[in-house]
Amino acid sequence: MDKLKVGLIGIGRIAQDHLAALAKVEAAEVFALSSRNREALTKAAERFGAKALYQDYHELLANKDVQAVMICTPNRLHYSMALEALEAGKHVFLEKPMAETLREGCNIAITAAAEGLTVSVCYLSRYMPVFAEAARLIKSGAVGKPLMFTGRRFWHRDKFPEWWAAEKHLAIPHFGSHSLDLGVWYLGGTGARVFAEGLSTKSAFSGESEYSLVARMTTGAILSLDFSMTCRRAQFDHVIICENATISIPGVTKILLDEKTHFEIDEDDCYKKGFYEEAKEFVAAVLEDRESLTSAGESLKSMELVEAAVRSAETGQSVTIAGEPCPKKP
Repeated sequence: MDKLKVGLIGIGRIAQDHLAALAKVEAAEVFALSSRNREALTKAAERFGAKALYQDYHELLANKDVQAVMICTPNRLHYSMALEALEAGKHVFLEKPMAETLREGCNIAITAAAEGLTVSVCYLSRYMPVFAEAARLIKSGAVGKPLMFTGRRFWHRDKFPEWWAAEKHLAIPHFGSHSLDLGVWYLGGTGARVFAEGLSTKSAFSGESEYSLVARMTTGAILSLDFSMTCRRAQFDHVIICENATISIPGVTKILLDEKTHFEIDEDDCYKKGFYEEAKEFVAAVLEDRESLTSAGESLKSMELVEAAVRSAETGQSVTIAGEPCPKKP
């Protein structure tokens, strides 16, 4: 069977992880790369064996041999590039967030469906072993119905990429979005009501640097998330309270079922396996003509919560979510 020829747009730090994972997927080929940085482009091509190199991504999209693209560019470029790729007949893997607004996300989902193309969004946590095992536990029914999910992502940061300055909202749609997606995945349903508060404390960008949100899901369960990039002591953990047991995930290497260790893995392996499983799932979804685990439709569930949280933080009021996230037409 011929390998899926994949092109990648943007060769920053995160793109290196995606490329390294994609290169290990037997059914795929790192075929083309695009970056305005010629030196980075050449180095990546030498490392991953790409056959076609472009400094203009439009030329990559025009290459008829490229069947799918991975877009690893700043947030504000995701929407336009994804639409251009879909209109060029390419399947799309997108770094999160899928777009800057829910309507833009809907347009991507609707366009992909109309063209019969696959869109997968980078919600890496779903593919990491600890979080995948937690999902398996919930799906098995062994722990009972999930009642509440809570996540904390606290760390300290003072240096920021230049492109952050152009983002009106940053932390709510970007940081903590993996945890938000996990909550949606574990609890099921979609968001029903959201309340959020945010702080903007960094002079380098205007978007939120800390925030808290709480959401009621349509299943009746509660999702809460706290994020900070000013905390002097790193905290990264998730807890899923279920009817019959509590699943605690301190960091990314271990699961505690009530008070006993249920699952454990090396941290380096956790991330490497996550990136690999994510790339493999995207390729498989394209080749099998199906939606991926982190499809555009799944991403819209988190985007709906994000948009409501931004509105809540701006108005100081809770926001009720009503109806389907997408209109019938883009």
